[in-house]
Amino acid sequence: MLAGSGFWGFVFSNVSGFVGGKFGWKIAYLLHLYTVIPLILFAVFIPDQPLVEAKQKKANAPTQKGDLSPMIFVYTLAGMAAFMLIQVMWSNTSLWVTGTLGGTVAQAGMASGMMSLFSCIGRLFFGKIYGKLGRFTIHLDLALLIVGMAIASHSHSYAMALVALAFVGVSMALTAPAALNRCIEISPRCQERAQSITSIGFALGNFGSTYWKLFVGKFGDGTLNSVFRVNSYFTVAVLVIAFGISAVLISREKKAQ
Repeated sequence: MLAGSGFWGFVFSNVSGFVGGKFGWKIAYLLHLYTVIPLILFAVFIPDQPLVEAKQKKANAPTQKGDLSPMIFVYTLAGMAAFMLIQVMWSNTSLWVTGTLGGTVAQAGMASGMMSLFSCIGRLFFGKIYGKLGRFTIHLDLALLIVGMAIASHSHSYAMALVALAFVGVSMALTAPAALNRCIEISPRCQERAQSITSIGFALGNFGSTYWKLFVGKFGDGTLNSVFRVNSYFTVAVLVIAFGISAVLISREKKAQ
């Protein structure tokens, strides 16, 4: 699966470059929407046959659409917000390093590689992290994103930029699996539909990142550092909301027990 994602990442990068050069860089982001249509079809027409059956359920037990937990939309929105903010840094790394920080093209390539490297490291340790934190993995994800964006907003050197990219890279690695795992757990009888809805959120977050950057840019001095600063504030708000919702859910679970 990782090899396949790497291959399609290579294809997607080249297609994006061609579309961006031919029609403009903003149009290239429309490519993110290609995932929405098949995911919608997947969510609507794929039978709700669980990938992992609960022990107390019969193997061929029928499922109902009502088993889809409304909480998946909360995790979907959290994942969408995270990917939107991550993509703002990911897409603008070269411009940030060579423009704002005055780095070289080689340093820009190294910076992008740093984000990819720590994303890989985050994936390697995701299982252990999720095993210990469970539902709170998404909170750790947002916290790392806050730290990365906050450091980036005050970065005036190449070294600080690399540190910021490392934090955001780990956040990028945790976002998708944390949200998807949680949605599967809270909707065990509608796992395919839950994954499809959440994945649509990821695609929309990536797609909206460009327009989000332009919107956020109006609240600062026009530099990427100010964009990262506003993004860090926004992520703090998302994290606070996520903690609030989690507290309510934990309270309800304890009362139910």
